[in-house]
Amino acid sequence: MKRVSSFQPLAANPRLEGDHRATSNSDGLRDVADIQWHETLGFTKGCSVMRIPSTGAAKPPKCSGHSSSVRLVPADIATTRESRPGHMEPVAVPTLHTDRLLLTPIDPAHSRGIFDLWSDPEVCRYSGELVDYDGNVIDTPCTTRSQSDRIMEFWLHAAHDGWGFRWSILRQEPHPATFIGMAGFNAISPIPEIAFHLHPRFWGKGYMLETTSAAMEWATEYLHSDRFEAFIEDDNARSIRLATRLGFSATGRHKGRDQRWLRIVNQLAGNAGNADVSGAP
Repeated sequence: MKRVSSFQPLAANPRLEGDHRATSNSDGLRDVADIQWHETLGFTKGCSVMRIPSTGAAKPPKCSGHSSSVRLVPADIATTRESRPGHMEPVAVPTLHTDRLLLTPIDPAHSRGIFDLWSDPEVCRYSGELVDYDGNVIDTPCTTRSQSDRIMEFWLHAAHDGWGFRWSILRQEPHPATFIGMAGFNAISPIPEIAFHLHPRFWGKGYMLETTSAAMEWATEYLHSDRFEAFIEDDNARSIRLATRLGFSATGRHKGRDQRWLRIVNQLAGNAGNADVSGAP
């Protein structure tokens, strides 16, 4: 696998120093200036690209549908700006390719898809309370793009501040690529906390298994992570099934309604070549 840089120092951007409020055109996409701002953060221009090798499955696995999501915001980070981790170097989010999917840094061009995702009640069911980067609650399911765009802006700011980020998940076929969900890390240290949200139209096709496997493989190599965690409500059966297939185990520790699930990489090394993905979400 070609090695890429996980982090790249980026020049300070004065637009982030004040209270940034982006404008939208009639199509709900950001204006040119805002897309240029987005590019200066390293989310579109100069991003690393890598290929995640095939798992060896000749066909997409047959699998049951799964609940779309785990906790949206970091489990151990308060919603107020003052309580978040200190500023670190911005994350240069890579672009990952799998057999069927493209994981690309979240982008204003995906505004319509993000709204379709977060306006669906099933996607919001297990996501907890959503807030913007100033700690203001975002009502869900979203009814306007301005609401769902605040979710996108939250993760753009998080990546700039160096503690978490989101990919947009794009299905590569049929052409053109289709936005189907989001995934990423609510926190990247000390233990990366993975989170994922998939539109119900695409449940049951193995896309989230493919996505999260690629995400954790990248983090294992480039963040040198040897364990991962996820916080999942006890009645979120489909996400629990996915976590189990990925090698997570329940720890018995709860935070609110969510149980902590942990995956330790070196414990899975001996079984990596024998993974059974049939029936996985």
